[in-house]
Amino acid sequence: MTIASATMSTIANIVGADSTPYNSYYQLLSDNNKLDQMHWDPTNKLYSDFGLHSSSVKLVRMKSSNPQIPGPKVRKVVQKPTERFIGSHGYVSLFPLMLKVIDPKSTKLEIVLNNLHNPN
Repeated sequence: MTIASATMSTIANIVGADSTPYNSYYQLLSDNNKLDQMHWDPTNKLYSDFGLHSSSVKLVRMKSSNPQIPGPKVRKVVQKPTERFIGSHGYVSLFPLMLKVIDPKSTKLEIVLNNLHNPN
């Protein structure tokens, strides 16, 4: 969304449209304090998604009306989701770096770069 809002702002300027909403959104999304507040996982020391998550799920085969054809598999939640960080190193952890959103003076930049070298 950060890069999309910057791109839309640029396009709006080129075609002579009002770029204010796109630029405002870009400013909000590229604010390092907001980024850290919403996505920095202090326990795992990485940028991560936050929300309702459960890693305790399994696929269960449903019964089929035709015994010759297996029923579809559905996701069954074993443990109720809780609000938390995902807590695993992956592409989401790298977005602030890849999109050049993380401030070069941020103390978290060194951690992100070290995680690239050693993600465990």
